[in-house]
Amino acid sequence: MPLPSHTIDGKSAVAIFEDEEDATSPQEAYYFYYRQNNLEAIRWGQWKLHYPHSYRSMLNNPVGSGGVPGKYDWSVKTGLELYNLETDPSETTNVIDDHPKVMETMHRLADGIRVDLGDISTEVQGANNREAGKVAP
Repeated sequence: MPLPSHTIDGKSAVAIFEDEEDATSPQEAYYFYYRQNNLEAIRWGQWKLHYPHSYRSMLNNPVGSGGVPGKYDWSVKTGLELYNLETDPSETTNVIDDHPKVMETMHRLADGIRVDLGDISTEVQGANNREAGKVAP
């Protein structure tokens, strides 16, 4: 099968999967896009930065029954929040005010990925933005 004509934005992680000595992630950071190209979060080392967005939750809603799920509430919102996943893997304590240098680096990473892939929440189109791939039926 020939490769597509557009840029392939993945990087090989074979060394990690093959448990090679001193293997490290090929990615500087991981970017969490959701719902129509919306950059919602970034993972960089032990840090995870959430950008303001709404998300779905079933908290305080009736549960479903008979295999039919309950209703989601999309009005739940998060602000600009920074978590240290090494000490707080459940993301319960926002440490944004304690780590300005981390924030500076993560905003720089966000700006770079927005130039490349775009971000609907900041109205940046992105040089390599494209339609999401779909699996043929």
